[in-house]
Amino acid sequence: MNKQALRLCRVRILFCPGRELLLILFLSAMLLTAYTQTKAATRDSAYITMHLDNEPIETAFIIIKRQTPYRVIYDNSLLRSAKPVTISVAKAKLATVLSLLFRGQPFEYQVIDESIIVTPHRSGLHQSPPVINSSSHFVVTDTIVTGRVIADSTLMPLAGATIAVK
Repeated sequence: MNKQALRLCRVRILFCPGRELLLILFLSAMLLTAYTQTKAATRDSAYITMHLDNEPIETAFIIIKRQTPYRVIYDNSLLRSAKPVTISVAKAKLATVLSLLFRGQPFEYQVIDESIIVTPHRSGLHQSPPVINSSSHFVVTDTIVTGRVIADSTLMPLAGATIAVK
């Protein structure tokens, strides 16, 4: 068999009528692998340079937001008890910077996807004191809401739904 016929034979094997599903599965697996490798590379390549001397921790959060794709989610009332931070790092990994920033602070953090979520220490989670809103003079407490948001017609869960307290 000559080289031309061999090449045509290989091409026909991939594109013959019974093999479309095989080709689609192969291409899907390749794209999924490329996507996961890209996400892992983005997460691992988050390097931060930061030099702060007795600054509020919010300043560090702004620097993290500028230098990485990560966003910091926090409650302003939680950061009122934050201690000023002093940190000097050059091209440090995000995990290293976060452990230095949160050392000795009255709260902790969790990294989920590209979000850094600041929460109170677990030991004081259920014993958090109420926060008094000075403008309206009523007591507001943190409440954990769980459940599913469903479509009223199909009763199927809605992906990406958010809940706001009015």
